[in-house]
Amino acid sequence: MIFNYRGRKYEVLASYRVETRPELIKDIIDKFIIVEDKAEYQAALFKDDKAHNVFKYQLDGNIYYIKKYENLRFKKKLKNLFRPAEGKRYLKLLNKLQEIGIPTINKGWAIKYGTFIDRESLFITEEISGQKLIDFLADCSDNILRKTAIKKLAELLNTLYSNKLLSGDPNFSNFFVNEAEEVKFIDLDSIKKFPIIPKSMIHKNLAKLLALAYVHKVEISIGEKELLVNEALNGQQFKEILKLTKEKLDHWDHNKIIHENSELLSI
Repeated sequence: MIFNYRGRKYEVLASYRVETRPELIKDIIDKFIIVEDKAEYQAALFKDDKAHNVFKYQLDGNIYYIKKYENLRFKKKLKNLFRPAEGKRYLKLLNKLQEIGIPTINKGWAIKYGTFIDRESLFITEEISGQKLIDFLADCSDNILRKTAIKKLAELLNTLYSNKLLSGDPNFSNFFVNEAEEVKFIDLDSIKKFPIIPKSMIHKNLAKLLALAYVHKVEISIGEKELLVNEALNGQQFKEILKLTKEKLDHWDHNKIIHENSELLSI
């Protein structure tokens, strides 16, 4: 919908079954686009990286994360002439994940503004309950709960692969476990859609997930890693993935990790 506010037009979209919420949109425009209070704006900054800033914002007891895509590099501006702005693309992706049954963020909004050349945007999501999977695995000693979480992660990955989707950053910190023991995917920026995904690409993606687990010292046993891989691939292919994991760690110059883990040394 076109949203007229303070003499300027904004394109505002909401995810499936979510209301537009004009008061929320107005407040976000005031604070994060017009920037009425620079001190408040800086205080809300949660993460600053090359691609975008992330702000943490609270209204009426709810917490939201706002990704702001502006001051884009020329190459990005050129690409955006032939595709929707970032915020709009990620909202569309959120809808796609919900449509195919991927547990993910519940509510999202996009605000597009700027000129035809400078297509700037915000992508807004409501905070979800629970904890990062990496923290859950560090805290949980109940083998049944751990096994359930690992199998649900595998099911989620399998659904992504089946729909020709891959996460470019398959990291245990990009998944949440909530009170209902659901495993949810939260890093929409990392998702890439392919016309076709060969098995080799899926295997390398799983190997990267395991390699990052070693690097970040995720509390996951070798048996749980095997369960994750075999469930995600619907077959007994753990040794092959472990070999690719070793190659990935070697490529990253993590030889110390390889020598500290007997399963990698023996593969």
